[in-house]
Amino acid sequence: MNDKQQELNQLRVSYDELLARRRLVDAPVAEGIRQDILSLEREISLANGEESATLYEWPIPWSVYACLSLTYDGYRELRMTYCVDPSHLSKPHAENTPVRATARFQDCRALRVTNVNDEVYEAQPLYGKGLDLCRAHVVGNSRWLESLISVHKHHRGYDSREWEGMLHFILTFKDSTVECLAKSVKTELESPQGFEATPRTLRP
Repeated sequence: MNDKQQELNQLRVSYDELLARRRLVDAPVAEGIRQDILSLEREISLANGEESATLYEWPIPWSVYACLSLTYDGYRELRMTYCVDPSHLSKPHAENTPVRATARFQDCRALRVTNVNDEVYEAQPLYGKGLDLCRAHVVGNSRWLESLISVHKHHRGYDSREWEGMLHFILTFKDSTVECLAKSVKTELESPQGFEATPRTLRP
C-alpha cells in the first residue's frame, strides 16, 4: 500500500468517527475531511490511469433539486434549465418564484440522463474516485469519450481535430444524474431582473 492510499484510509476512518459522534460542532471539521478525501481519491485515480471526477467550477450553482428541463438538438447544443442555489444570489427572492438559469453546452456530441439519485449515488462507477453529490465534474480518463472516438475513427471523414478539447461532464443532482460530451458550457440567469449570482469557490 502506497503512502497516498494509506493517508486516504486514515482520513476515511477519522471521517466515520466524527459522523458517529453525531455532534453539530463536528460538522465543519467533518466536511473539511470529506473534501480532503475527495481530493485524494481524484489524485490516486488519475495516477493509476483510472477514471476520475474532478470538480468543475460551475459559474451559477444550482439548488439540489435543480434540473428542470433538457433540450438537445441531436448534435451540437444541449440546453439545460435549472433553479439557482439561493445562497449564491445577490438578494433574497420569494420561495414561490425561484430564480432560473440556463446552461448551454457547446458542440455536444452525446447525452446520458439517468435517475441515479442521492439514495443510490454510492453505487455510481465514479464514487470513490472524486465524485461528489450535487456538483459539476469533468471526468478524467473518460472511458465513454474514448469509446465514442473509437467508433468515429471508422468514419471515412474522421478528423481527430474535431475531438480536441472534448470534455466529459457529469452533473449530480438530488434526483438525477446528467452526463454529456461537449467542448464548453456557458451559463446565464433567466429571471428575474436585478439578480446576480456568485460562483461556488473550489478548494485547491
